[in-house]
Amino acid sequence: MKYLGIWIDERLNSKTQFNSRIKLFNLAFQNLKRCGIVSNAVDTYIKLCFYKTYTRPMLYYGMDNLVMNKDQTKSMQTLESKLIK
Repeated sequence: MKYLGIWIDERLNSKTQFNSRIKLFNLAFQNLKRCGIVSNAVDTYIKLCFYKTYTRPMLYYGMDNLVMNKDQTKSMQTLESKLIK
């Protein structure tokens, strides 16, 4: 069931929400690549600004209220650190 943009299942498991957020995060990064914002010609400050205002909210929307296990937290941190590099 989807309620206020957040996926909730019968067991109140956050797996569906977590997977959908990761897909949107990757899609947002691909959109930035297509626009050329990730290239070396763009200033680092501008890249960081786009990351903080466009890409990061795609990952963290609705995650504050969910209970995540250690594997999900670790994969989220790994995904974010890979993108920053």
